[in-house]
Amino acid sequence: MNHDLTIKRFFEDRKFSENFVKDYFLNDASVVIKTGSIKHEKSDFVDEHHKARYTDILLSGELEGGAQAKFLMLIEHQSTKDKLMPLRIYRYSCLALESHVERHGFQKGLPTIFTMVFYTGRGEMVNGDIYSLFQKPELARKYSFQELKIVNVNQYQMD
Repeated sequence: MNHDLTIKRFFEDRKFSENFVKDYFLNDASVVIKTGSIKHEKSDFVDEHHKARYTDILLSGELEGGAQAKFLMLIEHQSTKDKLMPLRIYRYSCLALESHVERHGFQKGLPTIFTMVFYTGRGEMVNGDIYSLFQKPELARKYSFQELKIVNVNQYQMD
């Protein structure tokens, strides 16, 4: 059975996609999906080396409450164990966000991006924590993927 195709077919149905996303956030009161806002986004990208990259499913939608906010949900299917899956998901997330900026601009900021992997392989999938991939996970957790540290060289005097 081709699970990849099956999962994609499920998500082709707009009502299924909307119900899935709403159910996914059912226990999180801070995430309320605007009814009827779920749609499929372009899920093929070209990276900085002009290589085509594809994510299985990329949905977008709007969040309710307060200022209007959009979100993206990136869904990957994986049938084999891949210890680098968290890194691949980060790469796809960045490509999806860059694509969003190219198509919609940046005036309202970036959409929140939610990611998940549907694993249909044998045995357990490896840890989905990107920090577990680092040689020093505790150091990476403290310094990697955190707020950008900016050094203003103009504040230093050169002799």
